[in-house]
Amino acid sequence: MSLSISNLDWVEYNEELRTNAVDSWKTKDVFPRWSGVLALRHNWVITAGDDPEFTGISPEKWVTSAYSSALLFKRLEAAWVKTSHRGVLNTNTTLEESLDMLPFEVIWRKYNVKWNSWEKRNPGIVDIWARYDEVKYEACLKWSVVCENAEIVHDPFLVLDDSFQPLLNEKGLPRLMHSKEWRELTYSSVIKPNKANESVSDEELVWAMEQFAAYASEIRWITQKVQEVTWETYASIGRLNADGKIELWLNAEKELILWDELELDALRNMNLQTVLVDGRKYQFETDALWQDLWDLLSTSPEQVSMILQAWHSGKQYYRDIVMTRDGTPFDEERKTFNNQAAVETTNVIYIPTALALSERFSSDVWYLLKAV
Repeated sequence: MSLSISNLDWVEYNEELRTNAVDSWKTKDVFPRWSGVLALRHNWVITAGDDPEFTGISPEKWVTSAYSSALLFKRLEAAWVKTSHRGVLNTNTTLEESLDMLPFEVIWRKYNVKWNSWEKRNPGIVDIWARYDEVKYEACLKWSVVCENAEIVHDPFLVLDDSFQPLLNEKGLPRLMHSKEWRELTYSSVIKPNKANESVSDEELVWAMEQFAAYASEIRWITQKVQEVTWETYASIGRLNADGKIELWLNAEKELILWDELELDALRNMNLQTVLVDGRKYQFETDALWQDLWDLLSTSPEQVSMILQAWHSGKQYYRDIVMTRDGTPFDEERKTFNNQAAVETTNVIYIPTALALSERFSSDVWYLLKAV
């Protein structure tokens, strides 16, 4: 039986998945449906890293993840961004087009929030919570590199030129930078950490970079559209989207498609308490979900100069809690603590945001569900 959340604009689709999963990741399982279409079941797991010790369970999380991601995908399609979304199967499962993976994650940054790698690589250049002069766009490799000193670096960043084209080293392989320290890496091999450290051949790596180069301008355009739609969506419920990340895959026609998910594990939204606009101070509640800030922000966005608090993504909020127990034994008491932290994350981050989006965009939700 699928779960539901009170006052959420879901219609109860309770079709059960009767086949075995064809693939499983940390927070989702993939099931076959029909030719070219898969069912993507969002799980109730929240992770603060690859270590199982930093994983907790919150049952309602999977509903809000599926809902928020599907809603944003529909809004992006209206902005001419092609997505994998094909409807809703039940309250925690969406239908997605089957695609070929491109091993890249593309990132945008509008505000310098805590815990982001750009700040670690450029400490002190921009104040925490400050808005960048221009939105920053970056890309990293979803595979890991093994350096010549045996160091393993996850999600290294691509070195890109002004046209978003990847730069290559003398071997014809991508130039890669350390994800935290911003030093160029000299690597001996590349591995897939989610596939038991399966090795990646030079030919496979070259192919991946050729795909990125071929689609570079389109990758940049799609990322910009996602940033703009996400900003507009969350600004209207009292939150400013600070940064986020997306994955782009190819369909059978070799078209670039937004895939996976776009919800509060992948987005960090700043929550406004006080803003100063044209000399006037505007006050909002601690969680200003029901305030429409769009007119204010559109009128004078450069004057929004005082931001007193920022909510992390669900993943980051959860990490802040469970990292206080880092180094303690991974026993039943620790598991209980992690699960309680996951429930708190859902109650503070996922559910309020999903409810606010539901209230604001009920017509979009109805269209989304009628498409099934």
